[in-house]
Amino acid sequence: MKRRIPTGKMCASLLSFETILSVLVLLAALFVLQYIYRGFKISGFSDRYVLVTGCDTGFGYRTAKKLDGMGFNVFAACLTKEKMEELTAACSPRLTAVAMNVTDDSSIVEALSVVKSHLPKGQGLWALVNNAGIVGPPGITTWLTKADYEVTMKVNFYGLVMVTKTFLPLLRQGQGRVINTASTVGRFALPPCPYTMSKFCVEAFTDVLRRELRPLGVTVHTVEPGGYKTNITDYNLAMTAMEKSFNQAPEDVKQFYGHRYVEKLSKLASVLVYLVACPRLYEVVDTYIHAICARYPKTRYVVGLNGTFFFRPLWTMPTWLSDFLMGMGYPLPG
Repeated sequence: MKRRIPTGKMCASLLSFETILSVLVLLAALFVLQYIYRGFKISGFSDRYVLVTGCDTGFGYRTAKKLDGMGFNVFAACLTKEKMEELTAACSPRLTAVAMNVTDDSSIVEALSVVKSHLPKGQGLWALVNNAGIVGPPGITTWLTKADYEVTMKVNFYGLVMVTKTFLPLLRQGQGRVINTASTVGRFALPPCPYTMSKFCVEAFTDVLRRELRPLGVTVHTVEPGGYKTNITDYNLAMTAMEKSFNQAPEDVKQFYGHRYVEKLSKLASVLVYLVACPRLYEVVDTYIHAICARYPKTRYVVGLNGTFFFRPLWTMPTWLSDFLMGMGYPLPG
């Protein structure tokens, strides 16, 4: 029986299969190596000092408590005295609750004085976690006011900028790192516009800051959470605020859209919150912890399954397609 000699087409197919297999093995090896590389941690937690803003609730509150449990020295910046007392009672003496309103420059400077008074001589900050944020007034751009944009930008962007600038000397001294909380809607725009705009600004500021500070030994990292069930995504609070923002609109705008439009928009928002908002808040907290503790932290963290499999595809696909998909089911006035 004659031995069958592979034809040119068969050889090409075998070569193609071997090439694909080699590429897959290489990618798998790179993934494993990166996982190991990112897994190396810093040491000496008890000698490092971390400042976290927005510790009254949500991610900031949980992060401050976890860092304290890990042995870090934590400055937990809170807006209210009640939360300062609550964190102080719940944590070890390593945690110092600090009063800070990120929209008030004098409050930020006062917080700097408190932090300096608790730092050992010659000691700088290891990490600053800019976590404080609000969703701001919801609604569509037609009925939102200038004040609606200002109140959101003051907290989410200007506050973040001023806190970073104020504590930067301590971060340079500690050769530390800045961790800024942006959002997946800072990469793909969704309503409400003031919130999304503020997060786009955070993305831009963080990119510029990272390139400026790298030669100085300070690293800068972006955390981009998807949707999570916090006060920011609380449906009842959001709908109450939407009604309020609609009622402040001019009469001609209210007549054009009508209250029926607000109801339809509320239903759409409730569906999106149900589908996207994730209850696993620890995912964001764990991301903060990795950015603080990793010897080689990532430059950018996209957090959560919805961030990876819902938002990331939206900002990578052609604009006409993402516009079409997001426009499906969007209510019309009347």
